[in-house]
Amino acid sequence: MSKILIVAQHAGGKLNAGTAKAVSCAQKIGGDIEIAVFATSGASVAAEAAKLAGVKAVLQVDNPANDHNLAAVIAPQVAELVKARGS
Repeated sequence: MSKILIVAQHAGGKLNAGTAKAVSCAQKIGGDIEIAVFATSGASVAAEAAKLAGVKAVLQVDNPANDHNLAAVIAPQVAELVKARGS
């Protein structure tokens, strides 16, 4: 079965509604849906993400560099996460 990785959108410790919409779309594709939360301290966001229907796993990546939600900061972490999980 295929895996779908969704990078959570969030601000101020709250999950953005766009993430739930992405999960809904991913369900139509099919496969195991995982959400990655990149934050400085993402426990509250990860907890919200885990409550979304259809989500198999939430991967929390806390890193001080994630304070600045820039593609140049997040992209290498996404690549490393995928590599480490053998996906």
